Amino acid sequence: MNKNLIPSYLAAEDVMELLDIRRSKAYSIIRKLNYELETKGFMTIPGRVPKKYLLERFKLLEL
Repeated sequence: MNKNLIPSYLAAEDVMELLDIRRSKAYSIIRKLNYELETKGFMTIPGRVPKKYLLERFKLLEL
């Protein structure tokens, strides 16, 4: 795996830093976003969230 690639999934630590929140809140957000994705038919990874989806949902994605 190329270490220079930007990860496409974010872990709780990444969400904590990005949103300036505590670990428990980061896991709560990850669970909620993954649930949303699952109801849309997507597969998810527990404890991780797609970076693009999180940025879109929090209106942090630059258009």
